[in-house]
Amino acid sequence: STTGPTVVCDNFIDLSQSVSIVYDKPITTVNTPMTISCWISLKSNTAVDQVVVWNGGWGYNGQGIIIMVGGNVSIGVNAGWTGSSYVLPLDTWVFLSAVSSTANNWLIYANGVLKSTVVVTGAGPLPVDGKFIIGGRGGANNNANGNLAARLDNVMLWNLARSPSDLASDMSSGVTGFEPGLKIYLPFNEGNGTNTTSVGTSVYQ
Repeated sequence: STTGPTVVCDNFIDLSQSVSIVYDKPITTVNTPMTISCWISLKSNTAVDQVVVWNGGWGYNGQGIIIMVGGNVSIGVNAGWTGSSYVLPLDTWVFLSAVSSTANNWLIYANGVLKSTVVVTGAGPLPVDGKFIIGGRGGANNNANGNLAARLDNVMLWNLARSPSDLASDMSSGVTGFEPGLKIYLPFNEGNGTNTTSVGTSVYQ
């Protein structure tokens, strides 16, 4: 295993050195409100948009976090996305969160601090279908354009809108995986190998 920046970011996955993680089905129990959080250290910007977490699969109904070509954090809903004003720094661990109270309104937090508000027009129908994807570039379903150029840790997907104090706790103390509303928690603590397991009562075991 490799040591990360804090006790809650102790082991991580380097997606630039491995394949993306693709589950064959999305987490259909997550609609809105919802929260997507993870530790991320972006290694480089690329010539195509990069997928951080996507619940639904590319071109399907769903939502997720995308890093645009210039490093701006973007919110995707269905096959389109809307960029925010927040740019991820390179080679710096950030606890990134996207919080939605409705399908159209999203708040972007970095290390528990509000950085940008995103209003997605034409959010389209929900719930999601397709796949649950972590990492990828461009065509996320087949990763034809490569993998996310980043390190990730503690990926979480909630079916509720986490408050700023909740995010601060998630960042500083971490979670157990058994918290109400937590649908997936991937701490990537395996150390090596080709499989990873969601911890707690989430839908993926």
